[in-house]
Amino acid sequence: ESFDSIMKKAGFNVAGNGNVGNEKFPPSRRKVPLLCESKVKPLSVEEGIKLMGSESQRRRRFGKPLVSKAVQKRRCSPAKKKLSNATALRVRYSPGKKKLSYAGVLSDIQRNRLSKDLSPREKVQEVLRVFKLVFDELDRNKAARRGESETAKSRIDYQTRNILREMGMQVNCHKRIGPVPGIEVGDEIQFKAALNVIGLHFDIMGGIDYMKKGNKEVATSIVSSEGNDYGDRFINDVMIYCGQGGNVKSKDQKAIKDQKLVGGNLALANSIKEKTPVRVIRGERRLDHRGKDYVYDGLYMVEKYRKERGPQGNILFKFELRRKAGQPYVDF
Repeated sequence: ESFDSIMKKAGFNVAGNGNVGNEKFPPSRRKVPLLCESKVKPLSVEEGIKLMGSESQRRRRFGKPLVSKAVQKRRCSPAKKKLSNATALRVRYSPGKKKLSYAGVLSDIQRNRLSKDLSPREKVQEVLRVFKLVFDELDRNKAARRGESETAKSRIDYQTRNILREMGMQVNCHKRIGPVPGIEVGDEIQFKAALNVIGLHFDIMGGIDYMKKGNKEVATSIVSSEGNDYGDRFINDVMIYCGQGGNVKSKDQKAIKDQKLVGGNLALANSIKEKTPVRVIRGERRLDHRGKDYVYDGLYMVEKYRKERGPQGNILFKFELRRKAGQPYVDF
C-alpha cells in the first residue's frame, strides 16, 4: 500500500504531486499570536495571591511525603547501596531552597502597574493595598510554620516588605528631606516595614533615619511612641524625643550604656544648624495590643537638645522639636 493511500485513510489531504497538505508542505515558521493578543483574562492581585497561597499549601502538604517515598523506593538501587540508611531515607529538602516565589507571580500580575498614569497618592495607596494583601496571606499560613521561633512569626511584615521590593512595588525609593509625594499628614500605616516601601521612613529597625546633606548627616524622619522606655513625650506642638542607643530597653543593668552623639543622634543635632525639617511618625499601640499603628504627624523643626541622666543612671540625649505651623491637625 502506498504512502499516499495510508495518509488518505488517516484523514490527511494529499495533493496530486504527493505532498501532504494543500499542494505544499506547511512553512517551517508559523506566526504565533503575541502575548498582547491573548484573550486569556489576566489574574487580579487578589486572585494571584489566593493562587499562591493554595499552591504553597499544596507543596507543604504533599511535597515532602512524595519525595520521601521516591527516595525509599530507590534505596535498594546499586547507587543507594553505597550510602548509609540515614542518607538513603533522608528527604531531599533544603530549608534554604527557594519556595514558591510571590515576587515571580505577582511581578507578572503587577507589571507596569505603578508606571501607568497614577498620581503619587494613588501609587502610595496601591502599594499599601498590596502590602496588606501579601501580609494577610503570609499570616494566614502561619500555622504551617509552627517550628519557627516567635520572633520569626512576628516578623511577617519584614517578609512582606522584601517581597514587595522584589516585585518592584516600592515608591519614593530615595531618601529626601521634607514632605514625601503621595503621603498626607494624618495618614495611618499599619506596619513599620510599610513605612519603608512608601519612602516615609527607611530604617525599619532604628527610630532615626538620616541622609547626607553636603558634608553632614541630617535627620529625615523619626518614629516615636509616647510611653515607651525612652521617655518620648508630646506637649501640644512640642515633642521631647529621646536619642537612640545605650540599650535603654535592656533588662541587664550591665548592658546599659551612655548614649553618644553619633549616627542618628548627631544627624538630629546637625538638623538644628542646617534648619532642615524632620518628618515625625507617631506609633500608637492598637486596642488589641498586637503591635502598633503608625500615624504621620507632619514636619517638625529640631530646636535644641540637652543631656540628662535616665532612670537607669546612664546619659541620654533629649531633643526638643516643634511642629511647623499651617499643617492639618491630627487627633490622637
